Parts: sequence; C-alpha cells; structure tokens
Amino acid sequence: MISTKQLFELQSLDLSIEGLRKSIQGIEARLADNQAILAIQAQLEEKRRELQSLKRAQRDVELELATIEDKIQQVDGRLYSGRVGNPKELMGLQEEATAHKASKQRCEERILQMMGEGEEKERQAKDTEARLKGMQTQWEQTRRELESERRQALEALPSLEGRRSVLVTQVSPEELKVYESLRASKGGAAIAKVERGMCTGCRMTLPVYELQRARTAKGPVFCSTCGRILYLS
Repeated sequence: MISTKQLFELQSLDLSIEGLRKSIQGIEARLADNQAILAIQAQLEEKRRELQSLKRAQRDVELELATIEDKIQQVDGRLYSGRVGNPKELMGLQEEATAHKASKQRCEERILQMMGEGEEKERQAKDTEARLKGMQTQWEQTRRELESERRQALEALPSLEGRRSVLVTQVSPEELKVYESLRASKGGAAIAKVERGMCTGCRMTLPVYELQRARTAKGPVFCSTCGRILYLS
C-alpha cells in the first residue's frame, strides 16, 4: 500500500510536468506568433507600392508637360515667324497657344501636388520602416529568451518524467485509478494537504474525527466536503 505522502509527491510531479508542458506549448505558440511584424511589413509594402504608383503617375504628367511645352514652342514659332498673315489663322494660333499654356499650368500644378504627396509618402514609408526594424530587433531578443526558456523546460522534463515513472511503479492499479479519476475531476488536485485543521482543497475545517482518521488510517482518507484525499505532512 502506497502512502499518502507518496501520492502527494506523485501529484507534485504531475503538476510540475503539466506546468512544464503548458509552458513549452505557450512558448512555442509565442514563437510562432509574428502577426504584428507581418502586419507592419504589409503596411510598409503597401506604402512603397503607393509611392511607386505616384512616381509613375508623376512621370506620366511630366511627359505630358514636355509634350505640351513642345507644342507651345511650335505654335509660338508660327505666331512670331511673320509667315502667318491671315487674321483668322492668327487668332486660331493664339487660341491654341492659350489652351496649351493653360494645360501646361495644370500639369505643373499637378506635378507640384504629386511632389508634395511623394514627400509625405516617403516620410511615412521611412517611419514605418523604422518601426519595423525596431520591432524586429525587439522580437529577435524576445525570440532568444523564449528559445532559452523552452530549452531549459525541455531539459528539465525528462528528469521529472523519469522520477514519475519510478514512483508510479509503487502504486497499485486500484490506487492509480482512484488518483487519476480524482485528478481529472478536481482540476489536477487529487490530494489536498491539511493545514491547521483545514483541507486546502476546499478550504473547509475538518471534523476532529476526520483529522484523526487521516493521521492513523493506513489507506487513503477522503475529505467529506470535496472528496479529495487528505494528506498530513
């Protein structure tokens, strides 16, 4: 018959093993979670795409402006060449020149606006890139710390599991079945230590006769309130 003390030690090992496994799972989940960095990377890529699109649009307007300036030069050349004497043709050339100059002004205004937008987008892209580099530096430090914690936990786990395997061999199948059943139904705590006459599992004061049984009984004594096995150190 295994003693209640040994069952309590088994429970302590089980809780430590479970804690390590949960810790490892939590660490691995954190190591796999890089959504924040991916989100910033996506923002940076989007800002760079917007900037490139704006630059292409600005180049198109600049080409349009160059074409208009060429047309103005051609019209002005005809106007001031002295070769056109027809008043109607002269008026047509003047109207054409006026229209081209208005188009030129609109292009120049659009280019200035695009340059301002480009400077702002450049600034936003640089700010986002700086944020990304800061997050990557911080994540790299966090990653190293997490991997160190995981390595320590993985190294500690076999020792605990080995100690548990040895202890389990001392438990009868019937005792192990009761223990595992209580652990499953009591949130992992099948054994409750008795402190100052109180069951630490349910925080209820134990009757005197129950305390006496827990002290003298050869087999497990169960708390009449929560049903856990009582352990007196």
